[in-house]
Amino acid sequence: MSKTRFAAYIALAISLLLSSQASATSYKIGISVPLSGNAANLARQFVAGARLAVRALASDDEVELVIADDGCDESLGELAGQDLADAQVSIVTGLLCNAAARAVAKEMQSTGIPIIAAGAQSNQLMRDAINEEWNLWRLSPGDDFAAKASFELLSERWDGIPIGVIDDGTIYGRTTSDEFRALLEEAGRPAQFSDAIRPAQSTQAALIRRLRQSGVSAIFVVASAEDTALIWDSAKDLKEGFEMAGSETLALLPWLDIASTTADGLLAVMPPQPEELPAFRSLERQLKSSNIEPEAHVFQGYAAIEVAMAALRPTPAQTNEALEQTVFRTVLGNVDFDEERRNRVNNYILQQWRDGKFVPVQTETE
Repeated sequence: MSKTRFAAYIALAISLLLSSQASATSYKIGISVPLSGNAANLARQFVAGARLAVRALASDDEVELVIADDGCDESLGELAGQDLADAQVSIVTGLLCNAAARAVAKEMQSTGIPIIAAGAQSNQLMRDAINEEWNLWRLSPGDDFAAKASFELLSERWDGIPIGVIDDGTIYGRTTSDEFRALLEEAGRPAQFSDAIRPAQSTQAALIRRLRQSGVSAIFVVASAEDTALIWDSAKDLKEGFEMAGSETLALLPWLDIASTTADGLLAVMPPQPEELPAFRSLERQLKSSNIEPEAHVFQGYAAIEVAMAALRPTPAQTNEALEQTVFRTVLGNVDFDEERRNRVNNYILQQWRDGKFVPVQTETE
């Protein structure tokens, strides 16, 4: 029998859950995040969003957050997993890094407690979870989402146009650009030009001249926000008229010094900015009253708690079933786990740099 899938309205699901469990005074939700290390600021944003969601969706005595520091590190992740298991949490989320997600999932395997990774993106992690029978679910996009979305959005926009592909030689740059090129070749449209740049240069004029000689009319660049913007500005300085799109690294551009000189028109394929989300206005008052800046990881933490609270059931097996059968609605959009426990919803969109910020590009069907 095929599974019946349905859309869950978060507040209704939570109210039904809590009212049906009168004997239970509290559910504990574990949060594993890197409170120490380079990603500590992102972790604090995530926790702020999680706490905001709990205040909005349940009273203090209905849901308790148990927070553990995984340091984005395997050893600390093992300790975090032990602490959360000892605390007898009903579900775990957070897990912004692949190493910590792997360690926590492995450490908590025997408990049967569902673990929802909100930031770890590795496809290999999910393959290992199946092979090792870890109870791990991935809320975050896969590490191939960027290439797939870029191909779908840009190949349509650049139909019949010769395309060049540039990367910065990093693992992310090479992997994403290779996947993008492979998709072009499968579609019978191989890239006309490919190159790898040397990062952190003062100009990319030589690259622009090579692109001109190749005859390409559009370029996809997978590099840091600084290097992508520099390539774009070098093209504008040399009065080149080709279109150019960058990857999700461009989400950092508005906060960089180079933003003030970046010319309008640069495209980016990435998730929408927080202020562009439909739920932003409804959350804006809550954010302001709590003195919380609308950073991306705040929304990520809020969405993770929405999924966790809507999925919670009296036993891990029942919670797993809810995760399997439910399409969750969150502030970041729908979440729909596939048979391999990966969120199948790809929310990357095409955006364009205008007046110092990225704005969504309207398609002909919108």
